[in-house]
Amino acid sequence: MMEAGETPRVEEVARRAGVQKTSIYRRWGTLESLVFEAVDARARMALPLPDTGSCHEDLKIYLAASIAFHRSDFGKLVTRLGVQIPEDARREFWRKRLEAASVLLSRGQSRGEVAPDLNVGLAIEMLIAPFYFRALVSGEEISPSLTEALLNIALPAFLRRPE
Repeated sequence: MMEAGETPRVEEVARRAGVQKTSIYRRWGTLESLVFEAVDARARMALPLPDTGSCHEDLKIYLAASIAFHRSDFGKLVTRLGVQIPEDARREFWRKRLEAASVLLSRGQSRGEVAPDLNVGLAIEMLIAPFYFRALVSGEEISPSLTEALLNIALPAFLRRPE
C-alpha cells in the first residue's frame, strides 16, 4: 500500500490494474508516460473545442478555458510535468493537442473567416505559447484579461484579407 505523497511504482500500478508490469512497460515504456497519458485525458476534458459557428467566439472560449486551466493547480502540475517526461511522449502529446486545437482555425477557414493560407498549427502555437512562457519562464500572471489581448493581436493576422 502506498503512503500519502509517495510516488507510485510500476509494480503498484500494475497490481491495481490487474496486469503484469511488463504490460505497463510494453504499452507506455515508462511510468511517467503512463501518468502523462492519464493527465492528457483529463486535460482534454478541461479544454473542450467549442463550435459556435464563429471562429472568434470559438477562440475566445478556448483561450478563456486555457487560462482557467493554467491557473488551476492541475494545470500548473501538467505544465511542470510536460517538461519532465521523455521527449517522444512530449512530442506526441503536443502533436495531438495542436492537431486537435487547430480544428478551431480550420473551421474558420472553411467558413471563409480565416485566411485560407494560414498555417493553423503555427497560429495555435502562437496563441498558447504565452501561457507556457509565463508559467515556465517569466512568472508573469496568466490573467483572464490575456484572452482579449491575445485575440486583439492575433485575429487581425489570421483573418481573411479582402481580395
